[in-house]
Amino acid sequence: MTDETATVLGEVLARLLPQLDERQRRLTLGAAARVLGYGGVRRVARLAGVAESTVARGARELESDVESSVTIPDHVMKRLPLDAHEWHGTWNYTLRPEPLAPEQPVAPPEFGRFPAGDKAPAWLHHPSLTGMESAAWNELQQRYRHYLAEHPPIMIPGKKARPGTGSRYLSASDRLLVGVLKARWKIHNPPLAALLGTSQARITEAVREANRILDALGHPTPRGAITVTTADQLAAIAGHTLASDEPAKTGK
Repeated sequence: MTDETATVLGEVLARLLPQLDERQRRLTLGAAARVLGYGGVRRVARLAGVAESTVARGARELESDVESSVTIPDHVMKRLPLDAHEWHGTWNYTLRPEPLAPEQPVAPPEFGRFPAGDKAPAWLHHPSLTGMESAAWNELQQRYRHYLAEHPPIMIPGKKARPGTGSRYLSASDRLLVGVLKARWKIHNPPLAALLGTSQARITEAVREANRILDALGHPTPRGAITVTTADQLAAIAGHTLASDEPAKTGK
């Protein structure tokens, strides 16, 4: 291996390995050692600054398990300085010894799915309604948003969006709140729709999603002592009085 080749390989490893998990790093080092042939384990270990045993283990895993191929994540591949060849450029390309391209900003889970603002009035988040103190409620909202980010919806091109995917779609916080209130107080859709200024169809959609995610998070919703049928009853539990001109006054 020439000095120039060693420099290029060392640069590639230095920029690629931090983007991979432990097993992917080990397999990548093992693959590089196998390509170099005799003495490859020692040379790769020196270039990468790792123990020879790590490189040797990666090489053994490649030999013993044909399914242990290294897969570079798509978000890393997009940042690699690649020159595609004319013949099947998807598989044949040259990697330039240059820094990775800057990371593209990641859209928040609300992007394209939830608006930034919440529709629910602040008093609906009262601990007596959610059954949780403020700190615990905030933590649950964070877990809910994290789950949404880790499990984005699959959008099929050309397929009509489900009801409620437009600009008036409820926020993540609103959808979680609706699901908790529905489970805790067994309240009907019309009062909730009136309180949030949305349709009953969106409430149904929110409840369905919230139930699924809360089950996945292993979060049980504590049942309320009564069954609530009106927005006035919800407000009374929170110590709030609805104004006469609030739309929720008509929600039965």
